[in-house]
Parts: sequence; structure tokens; C-alpha cells
Amino acid sequence: MDWQALRIDAEDYWRRNQGQHHLEHDPIEQTLDRIHRHTPIRSAFEAGASDGWRLRWMQAKYGCQVQGIDASASAVKQAVVPVRYGIAPAGINDSPEHAYDLVILGFFAYLLHRSQTLRLAAAVDRILQPGGHLVIVDFLSPYPSRAPYAHHPGLAVWKQDLSALWTGSPQYVLVDRTLVEHPAHDIDNADPARWIAVDAIRKMPTGQAWADAEPVGSRTA
Repeated sequence: MDWQALRIDAEDYWRRNQGQHHLEHDPIEQTLDRIHRHTPIRSAFEAGASDGWRLRWMQAKYGCQVQGIDASASAVKQAVVPVRYGIAPAGINDSPEHAYDLVILGFFAYLLHRSQTLRLAAAVDRILQPGGHLVIVDFLSPYPSRAPYAHHPGLAVWKQDLSALWTGSPQYVLVDRTLVEHPAHDIDNADPARWIAVDAIRKMPTGQAWADAEPVGSRTA
């Protein structure tokens, strides 16, 4: 995994998009509102938080405690809420266990080498409280695919249904999915590799995802 290339790309992304984030165009605002109506958001962690613009809005609207990480040192310096320098999944593991009832994976996981995705799933599981929610913004592809990354030579774009990393376990349930437009083009149903999804996944309270079953007794002759 070329971590230095990811850091350089994070700085480039910050320069391209600084000041361009607007709440009225935030693809996950309505998803967060639906989660909050069902389960009040009290503590939130965002990986790929940039300068914390979304966390600042959430803090004001929901009154929740917030924490974030971002791979751009320049973005972190501009943050007015707690955002520290870090790259997922390692940067997530610096947080206390079960510290948050909401974890957001901003639009970055498609750049992580697939060798890191199970580590990402484990890191999120470690810091997310039972009963809490994970929100993912990322490309949604019906099949795993890899392509060169247009903005940075040496990096690749890895597309898949990331929600499956969690919903493959009965402990996690997909509760909300919204397709959104990529800033560069409209949703093209003829090319699902271009789809972007906002997924909300609930981590079930301890024990609720499992059915009780009678133990299997030993077989006698």
C-alpha cells in the first residue's frame, strides 16, 4: 500500500475542494436525519473528515460530541472541531473501543488497497457501539473492479459494494441506501460502475441478531 501517495493525493484533494463543501449539497444529510430520528446521535466519528465541516454542522444540529481524522495535514490545520491527522484503517484504531454511536466513512475507501478492507471493517467494529450506525459514502459496484486513478498516477480505484464487509455478518443490517450523483456526471444506469451510494448500516444490539437454539446432544446408538 502506497501510503505516501495517499497522503499526497489527500493534499491535492484539499486544494481542489477547499471551500467547495456546502451543506445543501451534502449527500448524507438526509440519511443522518433519518438515523437521528430513530436513534439520537450523541457521539460521531468521521474518517475522511477534511477540515471537519460536516462534523461542525452535526455538532450544532444534534448536540453530539465529534471527532475526525483526515489524511491531509493542511485540512487538519484548518479544522475548528477535533480532527486529527490519520489514515484509515490505522487512524481509526487510535480511538477508544465502542466510543461512538455513529461512524462515517467519507468518500475515500475506494482508494484503499483491497488488502486493507477487512482491517477497515474490524477497526470500525471496534469503535462503534452496539446499536449504533455506520454511514458509508463510496462507489457502489455490482462487481469488484480496479482501475487507474485519474488524479494520481500510482494509485488505483477499487470499487465494490463496501456494505457487504459488514452485512456479511448477522450483527450488521443495511437499513438505508441512497444513490447519489458523482460531481463529474449524472447517475448512469447503463454504467453501474459509476454509481455512488450512501449506505446506513446498523450494528445490532448485543444478542439481537442471533436466534436461540437448543444444543445438539450427543448421538447414542
